[in-house]
Amino acid sequence: RVLSWNVYMLPKPIKVSLQNTRSQIIADDLLKTDYDLIFMQEAFMKSFRDKVRKKLKRSHPHTYYLKNRKFPFAVFGSGLF
Repeated sequence: RVLSWNVYMLPKPIKVSLQNTRSQIIADDLLKTDYDLIFMQEAFMKSFRDKVRKKLKRSHPHTYYLKNRKFPFAVFGSGLF
């Protein structure tokens, strides 16, 4: 089973969309699923990825964030997690 989810975690000040609250909700929701692979788009915020990684470390011990050095703002990476 595979999940692909655009989590819309654009960093502040680019976008303010209750990122901290949504980070916790998304991490909790993912913990309740039984997906084998989870792909997230627009996961630019490191704090979000860290929260999800910590919450899912037992069920999904392997994570990877695609770093794209050619992306216009390399500090944010590709957004693919």
